[in-house]
Amino acid sequence: PGGIALGFDKDGRLFERNMKEEVIQLQRGDRAVIYTDGVTEAMSPTGEEFGEERLQAITIQAATRSSAEYLTTLVNAIQGHAQTDDQHDDITIVTLKVG
Repeated sequence: PGGIALGFDKDGRLFERNMKEEVIQLQRGDRAVIYTDGVTEAMSPTGEEFGEERLQAITIQAATRSSAEYLTTLVNAIQGHAQTDDQHDDITIVTLKVG
């Protein structure tokens, strides 16, 4: 998705001009995941980002799991990739699964 970073538009006018609203119909079994860039930009010791592809692969792999199980799997994968408990950016993940 495109857009601007939160907090950079002090009066909201730029945000309003660039805002795009979409309606998505979720079906039984679908999962929605909202996350900050700290997830995809988590760095390995060699400087490799966790990345969108890795996030997508884990999301597909965990498709049948509950939201709690999915979050555990994803957080473990991020920590395994980074190989440290130190974070260089905030990481926020919100997920829901349509039952």
